[in-house]
Amino acid sequence: MSTAKPAELETKELMEALWPRIFAAFDSNGDGKVDRKELESKMKEAGNIGKAMAHADCNSDKVVTKAEWDNMLKVMFTKFGAPTVETVKWTKGVLEKLESKGK
Repeated sequence: MSTAKPAELETKELMEALWPRIFAAFDSNGDGKVDRKELESKMKEAGNIGKAMAHADCNSDKVVTKAEWDNMLKVMFTKFGAPTVETVKWTKGVLEKLESKGK
């Protein structure tokens, strides 16, 4: 019997593993929130992923908390299903770009 995971489950797990690192990359000052200045700065660096971030601020207080960030991932999975392998690779590339700029 094969123990291989379906590709959909595997890509979802990969994205879930990347998600906290992406939040940390956006949270430049490490206060556990992404404020407008951080969001705008990282949106310019990240490109299209930043547009999705604008939808994460559920209560419109101009910061994205870790809870709002995590909720955004759940909404994406619900609305769009598991990410494709290409999406995970692209996201990982964006993350590596953001993390390298923070060093």
